[in-house]
Amino acid sequence: HDVVRWTDNTLKIDWDRAPQVTNQLCAEIEKLYRDGIDRPKLVHWFAAYDLVSSYLAPHPGSRWAKGPDALDLTLPPRKLVDDVLPDEFPLSMFYEALAKKLKHVIASTKGITAANDERAAA
Repeated sequence: HDVVRWTDNTLKIDWDRAPQVTNQLCAEIEKLYRDGIDRPKLVHWFAAYDLVSSYLAPHPGSRWAKGPDALDLTLPPRKLVDDVLPDEFPLSMFYEALAKKLKHVIASTKGITAANDERAAA
């Protein structure tokens, strides 16, 4: 939805649209959860995979990204989890770079609370 964009080592956030898009994502997750109550586990896993992959591009070598026909559905469902790559949705590089950039900012906010007006105004 282009609310959060990480390009060329720069993070951009559209703060005006962030609440709306966050609420939309929450609604999609809640629907996934509710729908999962009445469907088989494997069908639910595919629906969850589809939801995540609608926001994040899966690893190019992913068997799961190719759909149910690419997986051995005769195996027990837990064995199918083994086909999920460790970096199925490669966010680790993004997270590591973001964590480095935010580390000092986050540390500088220690102790700031809504009740602490003096510190919050600084």
